[in-house]
Amino acid sequence: MLARGNGITIGAKKGGKTKTVCYILAEGFTLLIELLIAFSLAEKSVTDMMIIINKGIYWIAALLSVGSFIDYLVSYRKSIRGTFKN
Repeated sequence: MLARGNGITIGAKKGGKTKTVCYILAEGFTLLIELLIAFSLAEKSVTDMMIIINKGIYWIAALLSVGSFIDYLVSYRKSIRGTFKN
């Protein structure tokens, strides 16, 4: 939003898209786990393991978010420098 406010457009990058897909997968996995628990479709040991895996997916998504933010920040700074040089 800061870049846009300064008239700079930064296109979507692969890291941002990967992060979004990871969050979507994590949330879908969360819904699956909740369904299995709510209807007793899996044993507790199975759902407990799935919860651990799901937390790992969320951690990966969070790390991708930080990496994506840094990537966009670097692109923004390069755009600002390019704007002032012209």
